[in-house]
Amino acid sequence: MAGREHERRDCRYRFDWHSTHRSTPPAPVLTVRYASCDIALSRSPLFHPEPISRFHEHNYAVSIAIREYLLFDAMYKKNFETDSGPMRGLNLDQLAAFTQVIELGSFSAAASRLNLTQPAVSQQVRQLEERFGLRLIERVGRRATPTEAGIALLAHAHNIEMAVAATLDAMAQQSSGALGRVRLGTGSTALLYMLPPILRDLKQRFPTLEISVNTGNTVDTLKALAENSLDLGLVVVPVTGRSFSVTPVSDDEFVAIEAADANLLPSRVTPAALAKLPMLLDEPNSQSHRVIADWFRRHGQTPKPVMQLGSVETIKELVGAGLGCAVVPRIAVAGKSGDGRSNDGRGHDGKGTDGKGGRGSPVAGNPVVSEGKPLLRWQSLSPRLYRRIALVMRRDKVMHRGLREVYNALLQLKKQRRSG
Repeated sequence: MAGREHERRDCRYRFDWHSTHRSTPPAPVLTVRYASCDIALSRSPLFHPEPISRFHEHNYAVSIAIREYLLFDAMYKKNFETDSGPMRGLNLDQLAAFTQVIELGSFSAAASRLNLTQPAVSQQVRQLEERFGLRLIERVGRRATPTEAGIALLAHAHNIEMAVAATLDAMAQQSSGALGRVRLGTGSTALLYMLPPILRDLKQRFPTLEISVNTGNTVDTLKALAENSLDLGLVVVPVTGRSFSVTPVSDDEFVAIEAADANLLPSRVTPAALAKLPMLLDEPNSQSHRVIADWFRRHGQTPKPVMQLGSVETIKELVGAGLGCAVVPRIAVAGKSGDGRSNDGRGHDGKGTDGKGGRGSPVAGNPVVSEGKPLLRWQSLSPRLYRRIALVMRRDKVMHRGLREVYNALLQLKKQRRSG
């Protein structure tokens, strides 16, 4: 801050704000020139304050200078040294209560998640508002929403939460030798058919690495990533939002399936042919459903599903029971070995169930085999349809060693991307 210089009778004094280091707040400095002698009053350790009693109290100019210095000193204490100042003693519990109220839209819901009483959450938010002297939350109907100041604080609160989590992870690693915890979000199909060998290898190589996996659709996973309740996502693209870093790792083909004895699918499975058949589809809000619906739409067709379900495994069960056909990820019915070949040993030609583009027999058609369950037969679509799977994380995410090891391991899925 620029200095202020005044002259009163035989006294000239100057105010400046001085900081000893970039990380410390500035302190008020008063330099008084009186009777050809410079005397400094300062809160900065670079200066040695003179006792006020050494000034001539009867001198009007000096007394004015001292009073103005004391005013600056009081302002310094208020903003930088006392518990009520916004720069010190910021309470992380108050920030957590504030963010939960905003994200859940309710004080009672925030109290439930934080395992506190509602009055306790209300008090923490009120104390935070008093600290900044700003209204942070307002009620719109029955929902708690952020004010303009609350919106600004929320972005910084998320960054503080991430920094604290990274600090705790780093300290945990130093104290126990552990690699920390990685929270991964993905879909149930990827978890069942793509991740087991990768997770097993990570566990064998890093016994102290803790990996927690949450399943959900792409929308839910992206929301959790944005809120920092997940570290890494393996989801179906497209992914919108400039805050995310997206790395494609796999192209997963969709195929049509039917019960082995159903004989519903024609030799060439086109959108027009499928639109005439009873179909079981994924739930409408899933990314896979959107990819399939767009495939039909590009060819002027609209599927008429008899059921829309939230699980590929449930769809397979019902198709196997003869309730219709479906379009599902090939990996969920054909499987893949480590070199990208199908489990029956044939190369990844994606042709019909006999490997030649025809329908093939029930047993030769890459069936899903389980005791007591009917067989399924799969066939590639025409034109073929793929979904792209990508690794997603926040661009500002702190990449600790454990997260880096998981990220690099998941990049191995690139080996399974289709050629050409």
